Amino acid sequence: MTVKDIEAAITIGGNSMDIISLSVTSDFATACSTFSLVTNTSSGVINDLVNVSMGYSGDTGVMMTGGRVDTITANRPPGTYTIEGRDKLKLAMDYFIVEASMDPDDFFNPRLGSGSVNTPHEIVDKILEEAGLNLDSSSGDAGWTLGDDETGAPFQLKTAWESIQEVCAIGVWKVWASTSGSIYFGQIIPEPNGSSGSLTTGDDGNLTSISYSKSDEQLRNKIIVIGMPTELGNGAFYTGVASAGSPYLPTGYYKTAVISTDLLTSASDCYSSALLNRNRFNRLTERVSFEAEGDHSIHIHDTVRLTEDFTGLDSDWFVYQITHSVDDGGYKMSGVLSR
Repeated sequence: MTVKDIEAAITIGGNSMDIISLSVTSDFATACSTFSLVTNTSSGVINDLVNVSMGYSGDTGVMMTGGRVDTITANRPPGTYTIEGRDKLKLAMDYFIVEASMDPDDFFNPRLGSGSVNTPHEIVDKILEEAGLNLDSSSGDAGWTLGDDETGAPFQLKTAWESIQEVCAIGVWKVWASTSGSIYFGQIIPEPNGSSGSLTTGDDGNLTSISYSKSDEQLRNKIIVIGMPTELGNGAFYTGVASAGSPYLPTGYYKTAVISTDLLTSASDCYSSALLNRNRFNRLTERVSFEAEGDHSIHIHDTVRLTEDFTGLDSDWFVYQITHSVDDGGYKMSGVLSR
C-alpha cells in the first residue's frame, strides 16, 4: 500500500480540536451517524455543533456536518477527554411529541388544519419541523396519501423519529442526513446499484481483512399490514397481506412481519405496502465484513466493487455500515457490505 500523510479535522462549537483518535460510523439500520473523539482539548459543551473531515494531505472529504455533542467524559489517567455525539437527526430522535391534555383534537396532526399535507414526504417534513429540522430533498412516494380528511394523521406519545419511522415503514422509505448535513427522504434498497468505489486485495489493493457470510436472518416472505379501522365500526381493520415462497425456506414455510399504522385508510394501500415490504425482505442476506485502508469517498448507500481471491468474490456490493477512523495507526475504515 502507498504511504500517505494523514489529514483529519474536527471542530466543536467552532473550535478546532486536538485529535488523539477520531471515528465516524454510519449504519443503514440506524437513524444517525455517530462520532467519537479522544482529545487533549477540554473545550466543548453538550449539543455544540460538530463538523468532521478525514483523508490525506491534499485529499480530504467531509464526514459529518452539523452534528451535535451527546456526551463529554474526562478520563484520568490518562488525562484525556472522550467526546461523542450524533449527526443532526439526533434532534428528531430526542424530540418527544406529546399533548398534555390527551385530547385527540389537540394531537400534533400535520394532515389537518392550516397548511395541511398528506403525502409521506410532506408529513415527514412537518414532523422534522417540530424538531427544528427540514427535508432538503425527497423522492419515491408519488401516488401515496396518508391519513384521511376526518382524523388526519395524528402523532402522540412518541418521538419525532419514531413517528418518521411509522411513515417510512409503509413504503420502504428512509430518512437520512448526508455528510454535508442535508436531510433526504427516499426509497433505498440495500443492494448494489452502480459501482462508485472499489475494495481489492493484493499488493496494490486496499483490503486488509474480509469475512463473508450468508443467512436468512432478515428474510421475511409474508407481510401483514394493518391499517385504520374500517367504516363498518365493528372492530374490523383495513388489512393487506403479501406472501411468496422462498427457495431458502422449507416449502410452505413463512417468516412473517407485521406493520400496523392508522395512516393507511384502505385495503388497497395496505396491500401495496405489504407488497413493497415483501419484495424488499424476501431475500437471502449476504454480507461481507471488512477492514481496509481509509478512503473518504466511500459512504453508506454507495456501491463498491469487491475483488477478493480467497472467497472468490468479484462483484458489486452495497455499503451497509462503515466506520472511518484516524489514530496513531493511520487512517482506516471498516464496515459491512450487503447484497
